[in-house]
Amino acid sequence: MTENKNPTVATYAATNEMYVRVTAKASTKKEAQRLCKPMVREVCNRLGDAVYGIDVKSLEEVVVKSLTEQKMTLATAESCTGGLVAKRITDIPGSSAVFHMGAVTYSNDIKTMLLGVPEELLRKKGAVCPEVAAAMAKGVREKAGADFGIGITGIAGPDGGTAEKPVGLIYIGLCDGCSTWIRELNPKNGYIRERSFLRLAAANNALDMLRRRLLGLPDIEVPAFHHERRGK
Repeated sequence: MTENKNPTVATYAATNEMYVRVTAKASTKKEAQRLCKPMVREVCNRLGDAVYGIDVKSLEEVVVKSLTEQKMTLATAESCTGGLVAKRITDIPGSSAVFHMGAVTYSNDIKTMLLGVPEELLRKKGAVCPEVAAAMAKGVREKAGADFGIGITGIAGPDGGTAEKPVGLIYIGLCDGCSTWIRELNPKNGYIRERSFLRLAAANNALDMLRRRLLGLPDIEVPAFHHERRGK
């Protein structure tokens, strides 16, 4: 991007997110906004659909707004994230109109009893696999009678990892009743394996998957994460 003195563009790294701030100096707010508009447009053109909003507070705000506008509903089943996605959704005023339920299904028994995840699947594959994430998403959607179901299972650490399933391996399922999509977060590229970072990364990815579904945007491969898409 070419160097500009007015307006200026600055990037700010947050945990699992990047903010771009466009600032202009002018005698009035209206004039400053006019100066900013072309630069904001250029930033959006360059970053494409990675931009989830302009002058919005959070990704969950965008998701709740899209669900509300489309009169659609959501339910979540979370294991390693411990209800973080549900918490972030319900932080948004008015989310009660679009959020049906959130379940923290930590144990295998509860995954089976509440969500209908097959016991045989859990025995053969373990709780951390794409098939279980898909079954969790499907199960919670059906249990709640929601339009979308999100299921998250993984190993947030610091213990519990193996060579085959290391700390940081997380699967996110999104089900709309017709199709199920899976995103895999895999530490093979050496991203941070700190527990809170991993939980936040999983929640952000889950919300982004839903945002893309709601807005008809293509799925992406997130840097440092491996992404898969599967049909039901």
